[in-house]
Amino acid sequence: MASLLNNSCVGNIKISTTGGSNGVQMGTGIGAPTGNENAIMGRCALTGNNGGKSVAIGYQAVRNGTGSCNIGIGAYALSAITSGNQNVAVGAKAGCSLTTGSDNTSAGYLAGRFNTTGASNTGVGALTGFANGVTYSNSTVVGMESTSNRQGTVIVGVGSCVGVSAPYGVVVGNSSSVTGTCSIVI
Repeated sequence: MASLLNNSCVGNIKISTTGGSNGVQMGTGIGAPTGNENAIMGRCALTGNNGGKSVAIGYQAVRNGTGSCNIGIGAYALSAITSGNQNVAVGAKAGCSLTTGSDNTSAGYLAGRFNTTGASNTGVGALTGFANGVTYSNSTVVGMESTSNRQGTVIVGVGSCVGVSAPYGVVVGNSSSVTGTCSIVI
């Protein structure tokens, strides 16, 4: 049983004897996560049990996460996370579909929205992402509405993409795309 020591709480907050210690909770509808050293602010943020050391700021941010060291800032940021660890999502609905993936970074409105289980991916910019239903890792996407469909890709530019048959591709430039394996387009 957790000791419930050193918690700071403001608002209508559920405190239980199984809650964690050394945390900060502000708002209404916040649950009693079992993990220690959490910072929670926003209705229904971090309502599930978690491994601790997480930050949830915004409506339903990091809602049911059982993993640890997750940071969700913005309404619905990391809202579907279950057991993923060390993820960062900043922006409304950033990383909102991620469940079990770890070490992902999503920054911007709906950034990384289709990544569910991939690991070590980075998406920066509004609507940046990864193909719906595709599981891959180690990709970087920078630029509004840019998309990656394969693992190990680097994409920089507004509306750019790497095609389904192009693992390890590099694309730089607005509205650019590549379809061959290990291809570079500038």
